[in-house]
Amino acid sequence: MKLAPLALAAALLTASPARADMGPFLPATKHANVTTTRIEVADALPDHVGVFVRSYGPPKFADEYEFVPLAPGTTLEFAGRYHDRAELLIVPKADAGAYPNAKALADAVVVGKVRAVGRTFYSRETLPSWGPGDVTLSYSVRAGAGTPEIVRTSRSPLWQWYVAASAFALAMVLGGLWCVRFLFRLRPTHRPNPNEAGPRLVG
Repeated sequence: MKLAPLALAAALLTASPARADMGPFLPATKHANVTTTRIEVADALPDHVGVFVRSYGPPKFADEYEFVPLAPGTTLEFAGRYHDRAELLIVPKADAGAYPNAKALADAVVVGKVRAVGRTFYSRETLPSWGPGDVTLSYSVRAGAGTPEIVRTSRSPLWQWYVAASAFALAMVLGGLWCVRFLFRLRPTHRPNPNEAGPRLVG
């Protein structure tokens, strides 16, 4: 009986990596081998600074921090694999001056000492199984209505899957209706026998 908790704990620890590497839940889909993210700065943000954070999964297991320019026309492009992710933080310049480097500023944002606009970019994009294994996602940094915003400008890589799934569902419905009509046509119907006497008038 004492071995039961240990066996349960071992099973959970063994299953955790498997759940992390689990495939997509949608049929006929797969995870991208490499996800390339492209971020373009569309508007001037002279009162803000950008902090870019890279988090690498196995085998590297490391985080990198750097300041990035937010001038119009600037493009930030990076590629990541399934366990990698990145984050762009847009911080008011007045709040950023008190921190000596990008890591210290990012840590201050995490604990809530500094307000920031941010977005996390994951590299585990889901694709149709028949498509290429790599994908490029596009984002735009805009001034917004008083607050900077990071907007995704590329459509979902699954748009072909949605079209195929809709066509398949429509074909199933139409096929079902055709089968129902076909079965009704096979039903036996009563046909009059010419040898039978018809109704007689009584009066």
